[in-house]
Order: sequence, then structure tokens, then C-alpha cells
Amino acid sequence: WATVSDYQAVLSVNLLGMIDVTRTFLPLLKKSRGRVVNVASAAGRLAIPGIAPYSVSKYGVEAFSDSLRRAMRCFGVKVHIIEPGFFRTNINQPADVRRGLDRIWQRQSPETKEEYGEEFLQASNDAAEAAMENLRQDPVAVVDAMEHALCSTHPRSRYV
Repeated sequence: WATVSDYQAVLSVNLLGMIDVTRTFLPLLKKSRGRVVNVASAAGRLAIPGIAPYSVSKYGVEAFSDSLRRAMRCFGVKVHIIEPGFFRTNINQPADVRRGLDRIWQRQSPETKEEYGEEFLQASNDAAEAAMENLRQDPVAVVDAMEHALCSTHPRSRYV
């Protein structure tokens, strides 16, 4: 149900912004033989219904980072990916998710609403709420992975 503008908004921040910042600093990174640490997501490996634009953007982060890693190897620049799992954050509060689904539903055509039916909307809301109950609370593992990627003598290419 996502529109092209939905994709553009997410891609602009999660992928194109990251690419722009990385490219801007590549000359300095090459000179210093530095490190790039990009944050992808588990949703960049496993597409999740209802958040397709986000998943697409994070697949892009994965592809860009893997390509950059190979291209920068000859310059001594290391590229690492952090793939946080699913954590409770301000972006995935149950009430906000329900409002977001309802907002997307409201902008659908009458034909689409009829095709899917109100039951589909309710099932989507129920599935989203159930998934949010399983979100991890403490993001310390993500912070530890970032610290290791930035400071370790032998960092891994990918932190899951």
C-alpha cells in the first residue's frame, strides 16, 4: 500500500543520506585508513510486510556497505555493518503503529479497501501488536557492537 513518495521519504534518509555522508568523507577515510560503520537492520535481510519502504532502504544499506567494503579494501578502509534486531523504541510504540496503519488504510481507494476488507486491516493491526510484544527492551547489545566495530583491533564485517 506504500506510495512512491513513501519510499522516497524513507530512502532519502535511511539510504541516500548515508551514501551522501559516506561519499563526502571518503577522501579523509582513505587518507587515514579509517573505518565506516553503517547501521542496517534485521529488516534489511528479511522483508517485513507493512514496512516495505523501510526494508527496501535497509537492503540498500546492506548492498552499499558490502560494495563499499570491497571497493575500499585496497585503500585500507574497513567497512562494518551493524544489524540491530528488533528493539522497543519511540518509532514502534503500539498506538503509533496502529495510527500509522489506519492512516495508510484511509488513503486507499475504495476498490483496494473492498479487495482486502476491514478484516485484513484488523489482522494487520493484531499482528503488529503481537510482534511488538516480543521486541527487546535493552539496546545495550547494539551499543556494544558499535563500540567493538569502532574500537576493536579486529572488528567483524557484520554485527547481527
